[in-house]
Formats: sequence, structure tokens, C-alpha cells
Amino acid sequence: MKNTVVILSLVFASLFSYAQTETPLFQSERGEIRLKLSTEISGEFEGIWKFDLAPLIPAIQYRTPKGHLHQLELLNLSGNIDVNTAPIQTDGFALALRYEFALPLLKNQETAWMPYIGAGFLHSHNSWIFTPAISSEFPLRYSENLSRMYIVPSAQYQVNDQVFVDFALPWALFSLERNREVNGNPGIPIDDQISVTNTSRWESFSHLNFRFGIGLRL
Repeated sequence: MKNTVVILSLVFASLFSYAQTETPLFQSERGEIRLKLSTEISGEFEGIWKFDLAPLIPAIQYRTPKGHLHQLELLNLSGNIDVNTAPIQTDGFALALRYEFALPLLKNQETAWMPYIGAGFLHSHNSWIFTPAISSEFPLRYSENLSRMYIVPSAQYQVNDQVFVDFALPWALFSLERNREVNGNPGIPIDDQISVTNTSRWESFSHLNFRFGIGLRL
């Protein structure tokens, strides 16, 4: 957590320095394209509150001439190939994106503080391939796909013409998850080789997220 705070402080200092000399490339009459770097604290209540600090999240944001915000965040992008000669080789891939749309709550677009209310949609994909090193065993493929809807109250403070800070409380409303498992054993009937599980749920107030970000107008 300390490393994340230090990195955000350095980014803020760099953006503030940059803002003193640069002129935005996209003026308000055509909208604004912005880059943002943020972190998110996720809390879950299971008898006691447990909090987790997410890695730094890059995002691109477009502000329309009317002040509406469109934002796309890259929450996760990772992959690994296990080249070790272990009993089981594991290859994995993960991708998670979140889109948000927000409406300003004040008519005056020139104010430094602007509250917003918005909605978001997240989709994440995780997949793994387990390949045994023993010829008598068979590979296994597993994938998880998660879709989640959010309500996102937020606020932005315009430090100057280029730099802004962003605060948000993403609240998950509804989740849909699909898990798929494929067993590579040819001795199993084809219908039994593939297992699919679909689950859906309304999220409760036991989940709490807080996001803080620093952004720059291009």
C-alpha cells in the first residue's frame, strides 16, 4: 500500500509540473480526452471487514462538450506460461475491463468541484490449461467469465486546466458468472467432458469500493 501511495504522489507531481507548460490538445468545444491512473480499495464484510488494495489502474476518459464522462479502465491483463518440468504445467490468461458513463449533477461546468452519478459495466475473463507431464493423465481446461453492473457516484476536482483528481464509490448491483470446464480424457463421453455452470446474484451492501485517481487532459 505504501508503494502505491508513493507512485501516485510521484505521478501527481509529474502531471502538475507538465501542466504548467503544456496546452491541452482537445478543447472543450470538441470534448476532452483524458488519461487517468487510479487505485481502488475493495472491502467485503464477512463477520469482520476485510479490505484489499488493487494495483494501479490505467484508464482513458472522454468528456463530452455537455460534461458527460465516458471511461474505460483496464483492471487486469496478465498471462503466464509455466515452462517448468513439474508434474502439471499451468498456462493462464486474464483480462478485465470496466466501462463507466457518468452525468454531471451541476449545470455550471466551470466549477472546480463536480459531482457525478453514473453506471458501469465490468467484464472479466480468466482461463487456465492444466497439462500433466504424465502420459496416463489428461489435460484440463477451465475458464471463468464474470459480468457485473455498477452504480457509480463520483466527484472530480479540477486542480488546473490539465490536471484533475477523481473520487468514486463503485457499488456492484448485479453479477452474472459463467464457468466452463473441459476434461481432455477421451474415455469420457463427449457430453460429460464439458461442464458449464451459470450463476447470477444481486450484490449486497456487504461490498464496499473506494477509488481514487489522478488524471491529465491531453
